[in-house]
Amino acid sequence: MISLEKYLRKEDQDKLLESYNIKDINKWLFETYDEINDNISEEQFYHNKFNFSLMDSPQYWFWQDKLYENLNTSITIDSNVFGNLFKKIKGITKVIIDNEYSIGFEYNDTFSEGSNEFLQLLNFGNYFIRSKKNDNKLPNPFFIEARRPKELQEYRYKYLYHATNKYAYEKIKKYGLIPKSKSKLSNYEYRIYLWTSDVNKYDMESYGRLCLRLWKDSINKNHELYNKIDINSDIIILKIDLEKFENDHQKQLKIFGDPSYNKESTIFTLEPIPSKYISTL
Repeated sequence: MISLEKYLRKEDQDKLLESYNIKDINKWLFETYDEINDNISEEQFYHNKFNFSLMDSPQYWFWQDKLYENLNTSITIDSNVFGNLFKKIKGITKVIIDNEYSIGFEYNDTFSEGSNEFLQLLNFGNYFIRSKKNDNKLPNPFFIEARRPKELQEYRYKYLYHATNKYAYEKIKKYGLIPKSKSKLSNYEYRIYLWTSDVNKYDMESYGRLCLRLWKDSINKNHELYNKIDINSDIIILKIDLEKFENDHQKQLKIFGDPSYNKESTIFTLEPIPSKYISTL
């Protein structure tokens, strides 16, 4: 099966923008069903956005093109040049270079993460705030992270893995994995976090139990699932078939190293993964 991406000329793209009635390209790229108020089913929302039943239709590849066209590669922290710019911002007392795509800060009570100079520097480097500052625990480092770190090129992974729970899995079987921007562990952009086969199943399940425990702690005790959740037995490890994805689309799923971890085994993608490529481990 050959992707239609290369056949989309500029004039065709303009027609698609008009035919899909896309007025706000950023909203269209990143909005998820949880954020809309329209009277539409979740299944119809994702069908309209990605057309999972026909993944090689122009609709999906057009979305993919616009995603990466609107998301420039982030600046690296090489030679501390980018990091040094933050030292000039009022209230930042120390810059901590975590890795080439992650920077931490210590600060005093004069620092404001909403200041124009700080936000402009974030936008300049294409970064976002990963962990919020806590003024009750000064100095308390907080971190920013690259929105789009270096892409892993020409990788040869056959499978990738993702930890979830049996309650979320019911939705995944219908809609696949959808990039989300919500987590109990940290702030992040719209992503799907994945592992390579270098991570053992026990570690993946431990991470899944942590996420499920945090989710259970966040919901009301009257929630219909609260008393049904079993932290120890409700974890499911998903296996994503990259070879099948590549064979279908004649191109690889774009993946990136996770700046939150200094390990090549922790990665993420910005793209949705349809259920046809997902099984359980």
